Amino acid sequence: EHGIMGNVKPEWQRIDVHVVPGISALQAAAAKIGAPLGHDFCTVSLSDLLTPWEVIEKRLEAAAKGDFIIALYNPVSIKRREQLGFARDILLNYRSAGTPVVLAKNLGREEEKVDIITLNELNAEKVDMLTVLLVGSSQTRLLTLNNNKSFVYTPRGYGDKREKF
Repeated sequence: EHGIMGNVKPEWQRIDVHVVPGISALQAAAAKIGAPLGHDFCTVSLSDLLTPWEVIEKRLEAAAKGDFIIALYNPVSIKRREQLGFARDILLNYRSAGTPVVLAKNLGREEEKVDIITLNELNAEKVDMLTVLLVGSSQTRLLTLNNNKSFVYTPRGYGDKREKF
């Protein structure tokens, strides 16, 4: 059978699918660290298992040019270590070295850990497949309070626009 579903195998018709709404890893990471998703954002998977690396590079370039906050999924694997460095280098063409990057590992588990580093510090040794990264835009800021608790936030809108309201 063809159509909107494409070529569907008859045995697949037996599957009972239940969709349960929840939150994504990028939303969980954002909630743990402040308000980094205060402006436009996108997600990019760095896994080239099903998507050619050339396509991923184009997506990273477009997101960086557009000044999006970027959530990076599947940053590294056992066999795939150098793509994260390539991604960092693409982003450094459009972002400052001090851009905040949130590393959220094992979200919702006992081993959960959320760290903040700079874009320049990002490398494969700091992450694994259970890590989602939030790379700030040019407007994303790090705020450290007197109690040494740090937050990452992105103001809604850009400075010259906010001042008019």
